[in-house]
Amino acid sequence: MAAVAAPAQADMVRDCLCVLSRHDHSIPREEFRCDWTQTHAASYIDSKRWRFVFPHAEQNKTFSRRNTEDFIRWAREGQYILTLYQRGVKPFEHGEV
Repeated sequence: MAAVAAPAQADMVRDCLCVLSRHDHSIPREEFRCDWTQTHAASYIDSKRWRFVFPHAEQNKTFSRRNTEDFIRWAREGQYILTLYQRGVKPFEHGEV
């Protein structure tokens, strides 16, 4: 009898706000709408212009990940930082109008 694979589990959040900044500032910081999917194997960020894949097995090897109440941030040393706001907006910061 053949084994049946369990269906893949994924959480998806649509219409998030993503902010991409390059470490060398070669491109101005870019804000864009994105979708975020997380599976047991990786996090995927998709937009009209960009697609990022962050395999969980590579965390703390080729990138770092920081989770807070307001955002998730992935950083590839010397390359870029990608910040994702699941609610689709940046949180209010003191001093902002």
